[in-house]
Amino acid sequence: MSFEHVVGVDVHQASFVCRRIQGEVVGDERTIGNCEQGIDDLLDWSAGGTLIVEATSSLHFALVERALERGTPIAVVRGYKVREFARSQMRAKTDAADALMIARYGQVSRPTLAVRWDQARRQLKELLSKRRGIARHRASCKQMHASKELMKAFAGELKALDENIQALALAKAESYRRLMSIPGVGRLTAAALLVFLWDEEQVPGKAQLTSFVGLDVTVHASANSRRKGHISKQGDPNIRRLLFLAAMAAMRMRRGAPHALYLKLRLRLPTHAAICALGRKLLHTARSLVKYQMEFDHERFLNP
Repeated sequence: MSFEHVVGVDVHQASFVCRRIQGEVVGDERTIGNCEQGIDDLLDWSAGGTLIVEATSSLHFALVERALERGTPIAVVRGYKVREFARSQMRAKTDAADALMIARYGQVSRPTLAVRWDQARRQLKELLSKRRGIARHRASCKQMHASKELMKAFAGELKALDENIQALALAKAESYRRLMSIPGVGRLTAAALLVFLWDEEQVPGKAQLTSFVGLDVTVHASANSRRKGHISKQGDPNIRRLLFLAAMAAMRMRRGAPHALYLKLRLRLPTHAAICALGRKLLHTARSLVKYQMEFDHERFLNP
């Protein structure tokens, strides 16, 4: 796929700000409404080019889905990577400039193009994203001592979302059951893992999956010096948070293979790093259970 002709799209709640680049030539700019008709207008206007879209919560989902339906090549890039790229360009901060930076970043990085997910998998990701937003809002309101009625409303909405999430996850009932058999992994974490492990025949490799989640370790190397740093935090923050909580739950069980592994990790790592390492091990175990249709085994967990 050629990235010579790209269209950068800065996504907003009410509009798309687009900028076209063909080779080294910066093309025209256009602002289009973020609605069904606007999405079709954008795809018509960008015909022949590859769309580069900055991920913005769930606002870009409809555009990606429609582009895949129409066969338009589209790639979703993470905002922090575009921001780091933009800092090296020494430019003003405007929507049009953002769209231009997104397009230029796409030309340079040549990101992986999006592929179409089936409806249940897409809906599961959307519901998980919505649940995370509501849970964060509820936590903020709780800190401000919101009324009991408001907190009950939050609880009711979260309960309804949890029921819908579980119903969608049951489309992959065997994989869902195997994931929940991992110590520390509950229904919500298992559902979030299913988004990445939906198709048993196309499960990503360990390194790729770890990168998706942002649990890969950074490396600092210069001349003869080489040391490991912190985790990259470059992937999906929601599943990374859930895996961290799952690792904490498994560690606190005081029994079983995960707790034993945590004690071994603590001999050479500080607490937070040991929990991150345990979360990474839980992620790799989840991958193996789904890919090879295995049952969780404590002995195998400690001695793969």
